[in-house]
Amino acid sequence: MPDERRPRGPWNEQAFFSEAESRSAAGAVGLRLLFDEAISRAGDLDIVWGKGDVEPRFIIRQGGSSAGDLVSGWASGHVQVYVAILRNILGEEQRVLHELATALGHPDWAREPIFDAGLFEQAEVAAAMRNLLASTAGPGRSSSNRCWALFASPDTYRVEDAVREREIDTWTTAGRPMTVGDRVLVWRGKGRGDRRGIVAFGEIVEGPRGMPDHENPYWVTPPGPGDVEERVRVRYVTPPGLPLWFDEHEDVLSGLSVARARGGTVFNVTPEQWEAVVAAAGGWPQQAPRPGSAQLGSAYRPADEAKALTSRAPAEVDFEKVERGSHGHAKTQNALADFLRKHGIEPRSPCLDEPEYDLAWEMGTTTFVAEVKSITEANEERQLRLGLGQVLRYSHLLRAGGRTVAPILVAEREPQDPSWAEMCQALGVRLVWPEAFANAILEWNVTSR
Repeated sequence: MPDERRPRGPWNEQAFFSEAESRSAAGAVGLRLLFDEAISRAGDLDIVWGKGDVEPRFIIRQGGSSAGDLVSGWASGHVQVYVAILRNILGEEQRVLHELATALGHPDWAREPIFDAGLFEQAEVAAAMRNLLASTAGPGRSSSNRCWALFASPDTYRVEDAVREREIDTWTTAGRPMTVGDRVLVWRGKGRGDRRGIVAFGEIVEGPRGMPDHENPYWVTPPGPGDVEERVRVRYVTPPGLPLWFDEHEDVLSGLSVARARGGTVFNVTPEQWEAVVAAAGGWPQQAPRPGSAQLGSAYRPADEAKALTSRAPAEVDFEKVERGSHGHAKTQNALADFLRKHGIEPRSPCLDEPEYDLAWEMGTTTFVAEVKSITEANEERQLRLGLGQVLRYSHLLRAGGRTVAPILVAEREPQDPSWAEMCQALGVRLVWPEAFANAILEWNVTSR
């Protein structure tokens, strides 16, 4: 293989991790986490490989000389911290070195600069080392988007079904510094099957935050409702050349960390590796621009369900503002947004140059725009008339920008007058309420693809 090491020659990534795995599987996983963290800061930190059979290690270095050696990872499954050099480089930022010491149980650095790499599987140790490397690296890399490999075993997650049926999915970060705009490849592990490789690309569209994932239907055994982890939302991208199976594209895929890993779920991908796999898949697909329109809306802004209405004189009443401030309106709007997210669809709120719809989303080539109305027995007729006119107006304005638009009128509950459903259908508007979200919205989304 191209990365095979010559006897007594310098080490390289493939030879080193093969050696590390033969000595300690747990240590190799920790060393991979450390290595990938350093690689993700390429341009600020370098990887230098040891030479000879007695030096199976990599060194994370700042600058071009050993005076900038920060940390070493040894194939024995150990990590060595060069404390004196770090203290000199960090200057007044000694706090990050203290954080690592605290996470490791306060070692005496003068006598204990070496620790077990398997400790990186502890979140606090991994975070402390990440902060330490970030403090020693320059700012140049931090603002650039990175590339990642996301691993899924088909024995635990039906990743191919999720890629085929969802536009947006949720993935754990494993503590890695993932940000909006980063691009990812989705790697299907072999599991009990016979194939492994890349089944999708993607782009992170919502940054990391703590969230559960127990209602995701693609888990074989879902996590518990209290299992809250740092996760990101990823919009899948599937060029026609995917999947890339390892047995058919070993020349391109064998260099990926995820292809050789024996544990872990998130791996760094270098810019060169990313370009190679995207090219092998036929290139990153370009979405045809809509005439005169940009991306739909902005990230969804939840409605305030606790907002209280103020009393005002009859002449001052703005029914639309009163409606948007009502608890029923806010609760129904947020329920729809939550429903969409659970089914891998990203809800959007209007931008300044768009009509003031309550909620919108995209599926395939269709834009869905929704107007939400709270209703009571006394105001049902007035509210639905108002909402119907608004959603038709919003649809007309969005179509003027070149979009294919499907209008949705969302009521707080099922209307008592059944003729409203008949009239909306005749006008090409879908009338829905919370109990009907599944049948009405998902059915229309599927038929619009």
